[in-house]
Amino acid sequence: MSDYKSSWLRVVIERHVGRWLDKLWDWKSSFQLWFLKTKRIARRSDRSSHDTSRMRLFKNPRSLFPVGLGKYINPLSWMKWSLEFATDWLLSRRVRSIVAALPAIAFLVCLPVLVLVANRHESHRAKVYQLKSLRLSMQPHSARKQIVADELYRLHPEAGESLYSKAREAEAAQKLGLARVLMGDAAKELHSGTAALWLINDGFDLSNISHWQSKECNEFLNLMSIALKGLNRESLTAAQKIMVGYLKERESFGEAIALYDQIVESDPGIANEAAELCWLQGNKSQAQAFAKIAENFFESESRRHPSDNALKELAKAMVFLDRESEAADILFSRYQETHDQEILAAHSMALLRWVERLSLTNRDSSIGERLNILWQTAVRDPHNMFVLRAVIECLSEEAPTRTEEQVVIRNSLEKGVTADLEGFIPGAVALVQGKKQTANDLFSQATSLGTDCASMLNQLAITELSIPNSNLNLAEQFSEFAVEFRGNYAPFLLTRGIVRLRLQNYLGAIDDLERCLQLPELAGEAHRQLATAYRALGQDQLANEHAKAAE
Repeated sequence: MSDYKSSWLRVVIERHVGRWLDKLWDWKSSFQLWFLKTKRIARRSDRSSHDTSRMRLFKNPRSLFPVGLGKYINPLSWMKWSLEFATDWLLSRRVRSIVAALPAIAFLVCLPVLVLVANRHESHRAKVYQLKSLRLSMQPHSARKQIVADELYRLHPEAGESLYSKAREAEAAQKLGLARVLMGDAAKELHSGTAALWLINDGFDLSNISHWQSKECNEFLNLMSIALKGLNRESLTAAQKIMVGYLKERESFGEAIALYDQIVESDPGIANEAAELCWLQGNKSQAQAFAKIAENFFESESRRHPSDNALKELAKAMVFLDRESEAADILFSRYQETHDQEILAAHSMALLRWVERLSLTNRDSSIGERLNILWQTAVRDPHNMFVLRAVIECLSEEAPTRTEEQVVIRNSLEKGVTADLEGFIPGAVALVQGKKQTANDLFSQATSLGTDCASMLNQLAITELSIPNSNLNLAEQFSEFAVEFRGNYAPFLLTRGIVRLRLQNYLGAIDDLERCLQLPELAGEAHRQLATAYRALGQDQLANEHAKAAE
């Protein structure tokens, strides 16, 4: 058996393995001499340039070696003498069969693996040091490159050295776009969700998805698939929101709603957005399910952290739940405290949604209730064009076919109509239908018409002027009745003058506009409109005078 040991194990282990280990040991010694020389040169350079980050870097010899070299140098001596010790131990035992030698042979086979694992742990500090040096040297755009370093090191520690060299090259050449290249490697080769999300935010115009080409869409979807699989909960929600925006732009509403179901579990604050999409798709039941989630969340949020935004979102959820009146009351109470125009606009939109719902449920019988709501809204928010346009649309609805049209309109308005509306609405309806004399008779018979009705007619004229394809004749009729009710009130004269100017009734416009010059708050606009009128009549001198006065 001793012959067996000397002829096989000793020959294999000592002659072959030992010979190669001796060569590696000599190679390591020569490499260490080279390193010491380089280190002395680097220290002299550091003293002259005072580059402290480079000086810290040269304290660790591993930072000079690429992955394939520096990884194996330090443990060579330990590996060589460990193998010799194991060989001596094996040869000193009485081994009668190959089976009895298997534990020792297994130990010798596993030893290189143990060395590599130990080396991996030992090199951890060096790689962390390299990454810290990398972060210190990254100016500008350090935040983006730090994301690259952190993510690459977390997923693949060996990539730290490669990242370091690439980033140093980018820094030296001032190639800021290289950060994106590094991040692309992290996303596509290492499947980094953080890197993929960074690339999506940095490289895609998310506000212009509808104009993307097919190549951009494919690249976006590839990156998004990586992001959705490799992100933590918070970042995953951000990626899902981006994906929802993409699906909505591509009109994949079903997939977007399904994704909203996942998002609201971690971010219930987005439930109103999901409810809006479901509502537009005609899925009222699912819209109300999302709205209920939003109501619970924002009701709790408004109690814990009161804010106008939480109140508006709570009111929006109530609107989806067919509680528009309650939502409007909450918002108007808040408006009276803050006088915030955004709160007032949200209040008006809640009431407009109420009017829309009534119009869809029972169009004919609800006209009185709808006009009451619109009247209340217009009095509170007289300059809201959406409200005033809704008033015009409601007034423009054709009455049911009956023998006496005005009787039918009056009958439809009897329930719950205020005193002012009893006179205003029938006359306004007649005006919209082109029955000027009937409107004049109805307005003259109404004893309750006052300032509010005249202001409403003036605002209706302004609204008609502001919409595309406006009915200028209807706008003129509104403004004429407003002027008649208020007895040549200057702001109403300005409106009528602008309407007449649009109708190319230049003399009538000049007459109205010149009567507004006495009020300082109206003089500027009146001068501008007069300049237009005189220029249209060919009187350039007067036009220039008014244009100069308007400046």
